[in-house]
Amino acid sequence: MLRKACCQIAAGMGFVPLSAGSVPEALAILNEQQPVDMLLLDLKLPGGSGLKLLGEVKTLYPNTGVVMMTAFATVSSAVEAMRIGAANYLTKPFGLEELTSVLERTSQRMYFDIESRRLRERLRTKNGMGT
Repeated sequence: MLRKACCQIAAGMGFVPLSAGSVPEALAILNEQQPVDMLLLDLKLPGGSGLKLLGEVKTLYPNTGVVMMTAFATVSSAVEAMRIGAANYLTKPFGLEELTSVLERTSQRMYFDIESRRLRERLRTKNGMGT
């Protein structure tokens, strides 16, 4: 199963993967496991739409990095996913190198976003200016 393989690959990269087979399962995990740093999300899911779940995730947990994946790639679905807040987009079937590269890039982007927010906050409170 692709989900199990993705979890094994993510675990091998040092991530702590959690797996959900449907939109309700994913929402339950997100509500219980705060914070979830990154989400690998299929466009078509049992129990709902991956794009709808993406919107909910970005509204409730804006710092969660989301990688959308689909076997039904269209330019419009990719554009919509990125507009809603996906950090990356994978088209199935994808290879090991492509998955690891996307997970790594998304993780780095999230790290840089966090560091940028910290620096802006330090500047805003003038702690970074020595006062």
